[in-house]
Amino acid sequence: MNAWYAVGVLWLLAGIVTRWPHLLDWADRLLGRDRDGGA
Repeated sequence: MNAWYAVGVLWLLAGIVTRWPHLLDWADRLLGRDRDGGA
């Protein structure tokens, strides 16, 4: 495995983990759901 490829994969995973709540909210909006009780 190329070292830069490994760095890119780790960077992508770190970005997903740090933005996970935001990604869940975006997915819920995309699917027309509301997880926060409609507030």
